[in-house]
Amino acid sequence: MDSQEVNILTLPEDVIIPIFQFLPQFEVLHNIRLTCKAWNHYSRHGILWRRIRAQDFIRATFRIENFMRFLCDISHLVEEIVFDVEQIKHLQKNQFFFSRLRSLKIDKAHGRLDSDKLSEYSLKAITRLYPALKVLHLKYFCFDFDMTCCPSDLKELVVAGWILGERSKYKHPRNVGEHFMNLTHLGLLRCQLINQTVLALLSGLPCLESIDLSSTKYDHYLKDDEKIPDKHCSRRIQKVVLNNMDCEFFPHVFVYILVSARESIRYIDISNSNQGNLTSPCLHNIAEMCEQLDTLVIGNHDFYNEYLDKACFRLLGPDVNRLNRGIRDVASKNQHLSTIKMNFVEANIDDETVLHVFQNCTKLQWIEILGCESLSDNTLGSISNGERLHVIKISKCKYVTPAGIGKALQRCSRLRTLHVEDIGTIKHILDRKNFRIINYLTTLSLANCYELSDECLDQIAICCPILRSINLTCCHGITDVGFVQFVQQCASITEIILNDNQEYKIGLTDHAFSEVANFRNNLERLTLGRFSKITNEAIHELICKCPKLTKILFCNTDRLWEFDVVITASKLDMTKAEILEFTQTLRRELEKLHIEQEDVCLSGFVSAIRLHRDCLSRRNKDKLFTDWDEASLPMD
Repeated sequence: MDSQEVNILTLPEDVIIPIFQFLPQFEVLHNIRLTCKAWNHYSRHGILWRRIRAQDFIRATFRIENFMRFLCDISHLVEEIVFDVEQIKHLQKNQFFFSRLRSLKIDKAHGRLDSDKLSEYSLKAITRLYPALKVLHLKYFCFDFDMTCCPSDLKELVVAGWILGERSKYKHPRNVGEHFMNLTHLGLLRCQLINQTVLALLSGLPCLESIDLSSTKYDHYLKDDEKIPDKHCSRRIQKVVLNNMDCEFFPHVFVYILVSARESIRYIDISNSNQGNLTSPCLHNIAEMCEQLDTLVIGNHDFYNEYLDKACFRLLGPDVNRLNRGIRDVASKNQHLSTIKMNFVEANIDDETVLHVFQNCTKLQWIEILGCESLSDNTLGSISNGERLHVIKISKCKYVTPAGIGKALQRCSRLRTLHVEDIGTIKHILDRKNFRIINYLTTLSLANCYELSDECLDQIAICCPILRSINLTCCHGITDVGFVQFVQQCASITEIILNDNQEYKIGLTDHAFSEVANFRNNLERLTLGRFSKITNEAIHELICKCPKLTKILFCNTDRLWEFDVVITASKLDMTKAEILEFTQTLRRELEKLHIEQEDVCLSGFVSAIRLHRDCLSRRNKDKLFTDWDEASLPMD
């Protein structure tokens, strides 16, 4: 053992540093330096600290004050730093000079609401210390905000929650645009604006290459001028994201961008955008103007409640036939199209339209179809140039059968990702004719395939030797025996999703997870549903015995909740008292996540246990420590 340790300690720098790069930053800083003084100077190597995320360091054993002192020592190395808005005051107080900092990202504080605020003066004072800053993300709610307080030579600016008041002190939006003459990416997320503001802003950004207006709402309280400016916006725009936009916004903004940058646009996302207005641009306009289009995303896949389902025919105009004609036009005239995502809640797309896409898009590599009730098996069997397809996702298509999916697979020899949700049994997909084809699958989603059995899982393990991720949401037919055999046979699996609902509960017990924990596996992420039968003891066993597990997710919880666990390599040397103490602590924390079974309303929160493994600190006396008290747990 001593000779092995000496050999490790005498490894050259070009070997040690890449090893450190694979470890979490906190472990490199906090544990490696305690392990061996010979590695002390390696722990501050510049390449390890180019990107810093403050949330990864701030815990019970390493508070914000300690982090700021360390940040002062490495300030000349940092190129990107991510802070919560509530932590930025420490950065402002210390006034560190980051000579190489290119990216500053300020996120909304965990668990806080609209009280998060950073003054314009403070932001200007902070950014003045970063001469090389090119990327600035302000993802807290910037209600009262003058964007000209940001550095003028930014390349990328993302602002969330910007609202322009009627009696605003701000400069004219065109002047705001002219302030950022070198800006190439602009993101205005969840903002509340008017056409005049957005159009004027775009007209003043000559170098813009990407625009993201996701979830931007129309402010009905302000007087608006919908006239499109005579001056074109940037002709360099390649990516346009206008999802979840109001119909009052969409026609004017999209037409302006389309007319100005028609020759350069490669990516368009207009999903969930209400285009009920008759003046809305049709898809055939995209087909006529965007000859270089590579990716098109359309649909209303985020609208799952009953009221919005009824409105889905209005999303792309009241005339459904016009929608189908528009998709055909895009497929016929855009020869470079490699990705098309058509995700609808109801049957807006007819079978002939999908067939037309398959036959005309010869360079197609990625296709998603959701909610096409008329899609048939014959159409799936008519895929041309299937050897180019890498990703197929088909969900909620009423008349598609496993036999049809099998026909599609026979034409797709290089498929890497297959999503076939809500399709029943998959025995035809696992037909012997498809064995050679699905050998290359790395991702397989079988969510809501209620007839999935242990036999099917066994076939998947045999047919997919390099499978890394599988989604078994609501596959309630699998048992402990079948699940354990699958994990043991499919050694390459790194992610398993076992979400469920009240009607289709996955019945895996502690026995299955105990067997998985004791078997040498490569599992990295495990997702559990609300009605999972797993106990705290089984979670503890997974944490301690799965060598590569980094995250356990709990879906549909009633609160947003997460905490960290740090485990050393010597965890097997823990005493019984230490194990008992940890198990009891874990049980207390998981009880805070407990949901009453009588509560039938599903919440959309996803909670997480994040695992950090310290592989090198064998001499560290702290065998296992947690930061329960500083985990920002939700209040009861």
